[in-house]
Amino acid sequence: LGAAAFFRPLGRQLQTLRSVIEAVANLRPEGCLDQLARWRGHGDPQVAALAMRMTQSLATPYFERLTAWLETGELYDPHLELFIASEGEGFKLLPERVPTVLI
Repeated sequence: LGAAAFFRPLGRQLQTLRSVIEAVANLRPEGCLDQLARWRGHGDPQVAALAMRMTQSLATPYFERLTAWLETGELYDPHLELFIASEGEGFKLLPERVPTVLI
């Protein structure tokens, strides 16, 4: 009985993690940010906290590249994840890639 009580919360956390991962698994970064924003408002505090941690992990490199482009004018986006693309000597906005959390 003691082991079951110990592992029950861990099992629930793993189920939550699986649900969140399945929800974002096949999405582009902007879709992941949007989906995780929805999960951050979840009524279960564990789910909301997990979504917040995942958002921070995903958003950090995303916003670092975006900030570097804004500060230097040099775009580094090897995986084509941002909503800006190099075009000739300028840049092009890709509206379909703008995360709704930024709008």
